[in-house]
Amino acid sequence: MKKNLLILLSFILILTALVSCGDEKIHHVVKFDAQNSTDIVYETYEYGSLIQKPENPIKAGYNFAGWYYNQSIWNFETDKLTTDVTLTAKWERIRYNVTFDLADSSGVIYTQSVGEGDLLPKPQNPTRQNYSFLGWFDGDVKWNFESGIVTKNITLKAKWEEYPTYTVTFNTDGGTVVEPRYVIMNGKLDALTEPSRPGYRFITWLYNGEPWSFDSAVTADMTLVASWEKIPVYTVKFDTDGAGEIPQQEILSGSKLANVANPEKEDHVFMGWLDKSNNPVDISSYYPTEDTTLKAKWVHISTLTFNVTYDSGNGTESTVIQVSGGSLLERPADPAKKDYSFEGWFNGKDKWNFETDKVKSDITLTAQWIKFSDKKYNVTFDYDDGREPVINSVVGDSKITKPSDPQKSGYVFIGWYNGEEPWNFGENVRSDVTLTAKWAKLHKVTFDSDNSTEPIIVPVQDGFVAVPPSTPT
Repeated sequence: MKKNLLILLSFILILTALVSCGDEKIHHVVKFDAQNSTDIVYETYEYGSLIQKPENPIKAGYNFAGWYYNQSIWNFETDKLTTDVTLTAKWERIRYNVTFDLADSSGVIYTQSVGEGDLLPKPQNPTRQNYSFLGWFDGDVKWNFESGIVTKNITLKAKWEEYPTYTVTFNTDGGTVVEPRYVIMNGKLDALTEPSRPGYRFITWLYNGEPWSFDSAVTADMTLVASWEKIPVYTVKFDTDGAGEIPQQEILSGSKLANVANPEKEDHVFMGWLDKSNNPVDISSYYPTEDTTLKAKWVHISTLTFNVTYDSGNGTESTVIQVSGGSLLERPADPAKKDYSFEGWFNGKDKWNFETDKVKSDITLTAQWIKFSDKKYNVTFDYDDGREPVINSVVGDSKITKPSDPQKSGYVFIGWYNGEEPWNFGENVRSDVTLTAKWAKLHKVTFDSDNSTEPIIVPVQDGFVAVPPSTPT
């Protein structure tokens, strides 16, 4: 500070001396402020003269950007001095790019700009599945974020160490096999499907005799041992009361009875199973708790009345009748449905046989229909002349093609008959039909005129009157 005052005092004395000497030239003071902790430099120049450019100053971590007067750079080749000026050095920070390379399969790289000589801000530690982060490295040297300063562009690479993998094996103690699992250090074992063992209930997995928590971290190779509880077994027998034998079942405690087909007994209806206290048992959801025998309950079929529903499926109301158990049904009249052929009454998928099937429960008999046009019928032509009948297959609801009239010696062909009725070939076929040729026997009636002319023979159909020829002369 004292040095600066002495320099300023020296300039004032010089100026005073010049004025006192009667020099009429005007001079101005130029002050150079390098902004780099060095002393301010003062120089004197005549009015209107150019300023001599000094050597560029130096400042650690910065590039010199020029001398500025107020906010404008001073041009030493053109700018002339017209007043006292202070030229201030302008500096630009030297910056370097620091690239962080995660060095993993993600390929992620990011860059940070840092001033020369500055400490590098430490980023948050990255993570990588199954790896431990060891630090950021410049080559083989770990970067020290507390002391390492940046002096150039650098690339720091993440260094990783893979976690060790531990093997978890399972001792099921006679249960189903559980394959080993492989878990990284401090990882958690995924939940397992419970093993099974006949006659036992799985409790849990043990490690060193203690229950293992699947929320615990795996820190070493280990073996988990299955813990079991023996399950009591109950015997269930079946008393069918003369309806045949049903094998007994061995049921584990807590397990449901396996399905059992209902027994059958002649002229009886099975009403279900009873326990030892004669209480009804729903066998579909029965869980035995002790050895027991289930007894079949029967009712004689003749004591029961059942509903039989006839569903014709032709738009008419269903008919319901009541019949005694074990009885045969009287066959009702066949229903009709336009353009359909009635195929019979069906109980589910089975056609009901009215001659042998007995009613043993409530049933619904449903009419089964097939479109005439979806069926084929046999049309048999019986010529009744000694030849074999001819059978043709005809699509339902179509017409029969009339064959040529047959001929038979001594007979006249009357037509084709279905039973006693003549067949109308304009009628559609809706069943198998046999058409039989109908014949009428021919008789010869001889007319002898007894006048030397030849007798006249006239054929006459059986049952008809002969028509005489014209009267002879």
